[in-house]
Amino acid sequence: RPGGMYTFQEIAQGPVQPAHYPGGWATTAATSFFYPPDRVRAMLTAVGFAEVTFEDFTEASTAVAQQRLDTNEAARVPNYTAPELRAAGTENSVRNAQENRTQAVRGVYRKP
Repeated sequence: RPGGMYTFQEIAQGPVQPAHYPGGWATTAATSFFYPPDRVRAMLTAVGFAEVTFEDFTEASTAVAQQRLDTNEAARVPNYTAPELRAAGTENSVRNAQENRTQAVRGVYRKP
């Protein structure tokens, strides 16, 4: 509705493809539906949102994921992924970001 705000944090497709799976967002390529950051921005403006902020925070996100791996926290973080895939998903999330296969993006958009 007019004046409403939409905020999000997403894994976006990086310039190098394909991504390694399982990842923190999907276990296989068949269940992965991510887009490059420019396409995310274009889709939001196409439906009438005005951009307030949009940023790539891949470096910070990757540092947190690496810390989870280093402390073995990755295997214990509760999420929808099967326990045996949690650490592998985190490892691949770090690898994908380091290899520019994914980007962590977030934004705030307003409905005029």
